[in-house]
Amino acid sequence: MIKKIYHLLPKNIQKKIKEQRYEQISKNRLKSFEHLNQKSLLSVALKEAHFLDKDMKGLYKKPLFTPHKKVLIKILNKIKDNKLKEDPSYLWAKKTSEIYTQWLEHKKPLTERKEKNIYDKSKITEIIKNRRSIRIWKNKQIPTKNIIELIESAKWAPSSCNRQTIEYHIYTKKEDRDFLGKLTPGGYHFLSNAPTIIAVIVNTSIYGETEERQPFLDAGAAIQNLLLKAEEINLAACWLGWHKGLDKKFQERYKIQKHMKVASIVGIGYQNENPRTPARKSTNNITKFY
Repeated sequence: MIKKIYHLLPKNIQKKIKEQRYEQISKNRLKSFEHLNQKSLLSVALKEAHFLDKDMKGLYKKPLFTPHKKVLIKILNKIKDNKLKEDPSYLWAKKTSEIYTQWLEHKKPLTERKEKNIYDKSKITEIIKNRRSIRIWKNKQIPTKNIIELIESAKWAPSSCNRQTIEYHIYTKKEDRDFLGKLTPGGYHFLSNAPTIIAVIVNTSIYGETEERQPFLDAGAAIQNLLLKAEEINLAACWLGWHKGLDKKFQERYKIQKHMKVASIVGIGYQNENPRTPARKSTNNITKFY
């Protein structure tokens, strides 16, 4: 009934009602972000920019996410940390807001990627199939440049609404490796022998109440990128699970906030075993077409 009445109103009244509605949406969204720190605000800014980016793809008959532009600008203004303001993701979000303003005038789909890239698919498939969970490593540390390569690959994994909430904490000291080896489920007998341990940590404060699975799905995608990159550069890794009850001990030792949750622990180094290749289930037995 309200929609029917709305369309009977004069255009100027419709516009005013729409502006008031957008203003209320913006206020409600901004209020929900008041408790967040600077790093978390950047992830929210990326999410808001993601909505604008979706609009500009021309997926909808009319712009759906206009209120998000105002929210994005206000969030960017709240970020005062100069280091974050120089971050490529911050600059991308800011640029997206500017492009969106121009797009609203023309309403033509915008895209940067003209055509699909062509890859050596045989190599990609080989890396995927050759990757193994390695639990015995040589007593030799990994160069820092290789660790950076792993993180560079992990961060390019998709994340929900491009929030990019994941952090990678690197441990190489023996006392830390011993602590994590004893704490991590399934890693008690071998994890402390990994020359490097990476804790994959998600910022859960950015996700809504109905998104409890989302941060860990984001982390899983990033971890797979990391594991495949490790295989490519001749490193060996084992991806280990984590129990919710272990968060407190980890947070207390490393003084991190409660909303920063461990998604997984990855032990990594140079391979010192050649494990058998486990068979995979038949594709026919795990696939259904509808």
